[in-house]
Amino acid sequence: MVGSYEGFTTSGVSRGVIAVTPADTNYVYFLETSGSVFKGMYRSTDKGDSFTTRSTTPNIMDYSSTGSGGGGQAWYDLDVAADPITRI
Repeated sequence: MVGSYEGFTTSGVSRGVIAVTPADTNYVYFLETSGSVFKGMYRSTDKGDSFTTRSTTPNIMDYSSTGSGGGGQAWYDLDVAADPITRI
């Protein structure tokens, strides 16, 4: 992905995953990484027309429990899920 989308950047992103909750299909969640590093978690409340940043730190993909490093396995096994009963 190259460029930008309303609410987040797509420059330098190597992987992205998306989830939608059946509890309210207006809510769409997008998580993106660059290699093994967490780039951001975003949420849309308008079926993906626009997104707001929910988090960009710490590196939740890191091997350390503090997320302070640059390692991790986001390049290999990345997933995101949305609660099928409730929306947050």
